[in-house]
This record gives sequence, structure tokens and C-alpha cells, in this order.
Amino acid sequence: MKKIGDAILILLASAWIEELPEKEANIYEKIAKEFNKANLGELAKQAMGRHYRVLANVAGLSKEGADLYKKAADEFKAGKRDDSYHTVMGLHYSILANVAGLQKEGAELYKKAADEFKAGEDDDFVSLGNGRALSCIS
Repeated sequence: MKKIGDAILILLASAWIEELPEKEANIYEKIAKEFNKANLGELAKQAMGRHYRVLANVAGLSKEGADLYKKAADEFKAGKRDDSYHTVMGLHYSILANVAGLQKEGAELYKKAADEFKAGEDDDFVSLGNGRALSCIS
């Protein structure tokens, strides 16, 4: 177990200092594999959540980015990180709303985003989501 613990710590430090997001995402995937080797499934899921979240950040405000945030959210939920799950689902809905544009569908998606941010107790994002929802319907 000590050897796996050391490997995870080295990988975590590498992820924190990595400047290229694609490499950072790959490091989190390696961390997940190490957690799986140590039978730490929930932590492995959380690491994969970080992997997909970094990839989503790279993809940006696109359908692909939204899909990657959804994958990240699913991993965080499986890893029992409800706060991260709700925040990332909020980002998923926000990006889908951005892609949809200023119309009814966009407003509904921003409202869903605000609800997720609220569930994750992320007050800054709640206001943003509600404000954007209102701007779509006005």
C-alpha cells in the first residue's frame, strides 16, 4: 500500500504543477488507475471526474465541453462527491444553454444550472445562472 500511496502523491503533485491541460487530464487518469489498484473505487471515480473536468475546460463552450462536464459529473456522483457533482452539472447545463442561445430552451437550461449550483451550495454561480435565465426570457 505504501508504494501505491507514494505513486499517487507523486502523480497528484505532477497534476497540480502541470501547465498543459491535456497532460494534466492524463495524469488524473493515471491517478484513477492507482486508486483502483489500491481498491479505492470512490477515489478513482473522483480522479476520473477531475480527468473529464479538465478535458471539458479544454473543449470550452461547446456541445463537446458540455458532454465532458456530464461525464465528469457522473464520475463525481459515483465517487460520492455531491458538491462537485452539482457544480459540474451546473456547468454542463450552462454550456448547453450557451449553445442553445437566448431563447426559451436556453432559459430553461440556465434555470437547471442555477438549481444544480444551489444544490451544490455554490452561491456565486446560482446568481449567474438565474441572471442568465432572466436575460433569455426578457
